[in-house]
Amino acid sequence: MILTITSLIRTFLSTEEIKQIEKTFFKLSNWANFSNNVSILTCDSLEELAQKTKVPSLPAWVIATNQGTCVFLLKPTHWPKKKEYSVTQICIHELTHVIINNAIQNCPLWLNEGLACFYANQISTIINNNTLTINPYNATYDNGLYSISGKTIWLLMKKYGEAFILNRIKSSSNIRTDDILGYNALNNLIK
Repeated sequence: MILTITSLIRTFLSTEEIKQIEKTFFKLSNWANFSNNVSILTCDSLEELAQKTKVPSLPAWVIATNQGTCVFLLKPTHWPKKKEYSVTQICIHELTHVIINNAIQNCPLWLNEGLACFYANQISTIINNNTLTINPYNATYDNGLYSISGKTIWLLMKKYGEAFILNRIKSSSNIRTDDILGYNALNNLIK
């Protein structure tokens, strides 16, 4: 498997950040038995991003997405002035989606987003306590999907350990009814 990061994206990354992206990519690829080549490509506009991913209309807040084995990233110079996350975090987030989308059939949205947030280290701002107020299966992009999903994964990893959770995801025949990852099980995390 090969991870290709275009030269334009590399100009926004240090050598250490590139190594961090590659390390996470290869770790998750090995876990998921994912052997496809993946490319991180840039787009000049949100319209181009939508066109390349064959999505008719993307919300204005989108700065990256994925399709198949490609990550499409809006050029960082075109990002909104207030950037919450780094180029490194966005690349890892989207690469995680590529691997999850190819490795897990019918992956619940919260699990896909939660793993992406967890591995991209986008949860540090949302981990202010050990409680959840909504089941992640009920979360939407409009009511805090990223923070709820990221926090759920963080709580599960904290309680059971990363290796256990990853093995559970991989071995579960039905995540939605799983004793740990299922809807009813996650109600126990809600305070």
